[in-house]
Amino acid sequence: MAHDKDKLVDARGLLETIFHPNSRPSLRWLRQLQADGKIPYYKVGNLVFYDASEVRDTLHRLQRKPT
Repeated sequence: MAHDKDKLVDARGLLETIFHPNSRPSLRWLRQLQADGKIPYYKVGNLVFYDASEVRDTLHRLQRKPT
């Protein structure tokens, strides 16, 4: 049985899941990261879904700067 944390979410759900409401970026920002291939996503037909934990991990890696 899948847990809630294992569910795939749509773009709005992703932003709501991983960002605080006061610091939530725009849907346009998320779509640009997707188009640039910077975050993982899953396509099911014409629908796009995200694994919140995968995206969170990816954003942490992108944020870190090499020393």
